[in-house]
Amino acid sequence: MHYLFFMALTKNASNTNRMFFGFIYNLSSLRQEDNFVGPNCSALLSSAQKTNDRRLARLLGHDALIFPRQNSGFTPPAEEAWAIWREEDEAHAADAEAEASTATAARKEQAL
Repeated sequence: MHYLFFMALTKNASNTNRMFFGFIYNLSSLRQEDNFVGPNCSALLSSAQKTNDRRLARLLGHDALIFPRQNSGFTPPAEEAWAIWREEDEAHAADAEAEASTATAARKEQAL
């Protein structure tokens, strides 16, 4: 909601400034519901799945861990949760990269 929405309803007849103060609450970890089916997003999602990039997949609305992470009882503040998730995702990416390097080395060795 734009802050000027309420300001534009009636003229301010007083000699003082009129202010609007609003709150919007949201869980930043909720699944994205936008439609990411265009060619660029599909290519990005395919790349994320091939490289096990959970962060990119989550950005595009695909996160197999969202429900276990959010529905496990009490959740920590968002900043703490994101820090934990970042560590998990970085460890997962490092493991995936190590596996890919091992597979590449094995293919090169077989080729010799």
